[in-house]
Amino acid sequence: MNTKNSTNEKEWQEVQALSEHSMESTAIDWNHAKNRIVSGSIDRSVFVFCFDEEQKMFKPEFVNMDEKLSIIDIKWARNGKKFVSGTSSKKLYVVHEYNKVAGVNWTSKAIKAKFDSSILSA
Repeated sequence: MNTKNSTNEKEWQEVQALSEHSMESTAIDWNHAKNRIVSGSIDRSVFVFCFDEEQKMFKPEFVNMDEKLSIIDIKWARNGKKFVSGTSSKKLYVVHEYNKVAGVNWTSKAIKAKFDSSILSA
């Protein structure tokens, strides 16, 4: 969105739609340190959107978490190099930036703890 420094939403202009999920997005967070957006969905997918300075738009990167149920919440660490994701399958994942030279951008690890309910706040 280009808000043109206006608080009136009728004056805002859509600049880019992030539409990689096939179902409703249920979690989203923006990291100002790295200018990255992370989003999770009912379709179990997670995408990191990194801003491309040349093209002036966000580029999606798929995050493979091998999750069986929907993503409920997601939150960046302050440095923008990792995030945590809560799911409806009572799992909590920590996802961190990996070796981009090797072609793998993000790697995830499930926290081995027993939670009594879905993770509602990461």
